[in-house]
Amino acid sequence: MRSRRCVSEAAGLPATEKATHIVSTRPLVLFVYGTRPEAIKMAPLVLECRDRDVFDVQVVVTGQHREMLTQVNDVFGIVPEHDLELFEPGQGIESIVAKTLTRLTPILADLRPAAVVVHGDTSTANAAAQAAFYAQVPVVHLEAGLRTGDLASPFPEEANRQLIGRLADLHLAPTAGNRAALLAENVDPRRIVVTGNTVIDALHRVVDGLPALGAPTRRRSTAPRQRVAGSSSPCTAERISGNAWRASPARSPPSPARTPTSTSSCRCTSTRPCVPPSSLGSGTCPTSTCAIRSTT
Repeated sequence: MRSRRCVSEAAGLPATEKATHIVSTRPLVLFVYGTRPEAIKMAPLVLECRDRDVFDVQVVVTGQHREMLTQVNDVFGIVPEHDLELFEPGQGIESIVAKTLTRLTPILADLRPAAVVVHGDTSTANAAAQAAFYAQVPVVHLEAGLRTGDLASPFPEEANRQLIGRLADLHLAPTAGNRAALLAENVDPRRIVVTGNTVIDALHRVVDGLPALGAPTRRRSTAPRQRVAGSSSPCTAERISGNAWRASPARSPPSPARTPTSTSSCRCTSTRPCVPPSSLGSGTCPTSTCAIRSTT
């Protein structure tokens, strides 16, 4: 059985009130998030802290993305202990920040956590970091060190993450490049840990929780082949699905594309081959803006 003490005892409350103010003596870590991307990337850390049985963990959701956030929490089996209920149609950034500060502050005063963990560059993460700072609670910044150097782009995310960076006591940087950006801002290197991106941990947890499936025969990936505007690189989903074929010996890789019998000239930047015009019809290209010209 865990050792317990009374917060009320430390605060000098009457003995009759002590029974309702008991908490664990283990350090309490408070995770604060409000959007679906935050939930996906925070979930692995929340679960890891709980699995290790070293910390007491509580989750505060802001209620910005109500249904989408609930879906993610349900997938990972996370039931938030606190809800700031911020959602209000048409509200501005200033309203989100103000309500986060005023509604999170009493929770911090009541719980007195050992640390508050925020993620990324949302306005709620910024406000939660400020609230923790004002309450003199250490701030842990997950996905720290992303920078463009331009406060106007992206707006307000660049300002949010720079402000959090000034308040954070521990910076969890996804890459060495993010670490370098923090060092360039004179952040103490002892306060920076390169962790990788927790979205990969989230992916593994979801995949590990899927029921076992039989080995498919020559099944093609159905992952959407989306691309970032202005980029010729496949999206992460496509790269992951492609790597899965090579990593799993139980699966057969997709059939290779047939080599065209004639050449084509294409102005697109797609990394997948264009199919030139033939007797079966016009040529095709994975990029919708491509103009294929036959040179046969």
